Amino acid sequence: MVLALLAMGLGCSEEPPEPWSHSMREVMVDSCMEAILGSLGDAELAFMDEKGVTPRDACRCSLYEMERQHTQSDFLLLSQQEQTASSEKAGATCFTELIGD
Repeated sequence: MVLALLAMGLGCSEEPPEPWSHSMREVMVDSCMEAILGSLGDAELAFMDEKGVTPRDACRCSLYEMERQHTQSDFLLLSQQEQTASSEKAGATCFTELIGD
């Protein structure tokens, strides 16, 4: 059965996932910005600035990471808890990528 699906092209695909809509991307970045600015203090924001990372940089990175993990359609099918967990995982990945240890 698996070989039949692969032969029909339903296995792993080389095509990029569907692009997220502009409005969805905007909502995700704006929500992330609100979360970062609402939860980080001056010291954390200064630390990010020292590393040359703006909150918008971090939010864009998180968005790109989420786009790599999910299509927009699949992301919207996740429960609120799953969406939050995915967002937090993307943020943690980006923190390591942008800031380091």
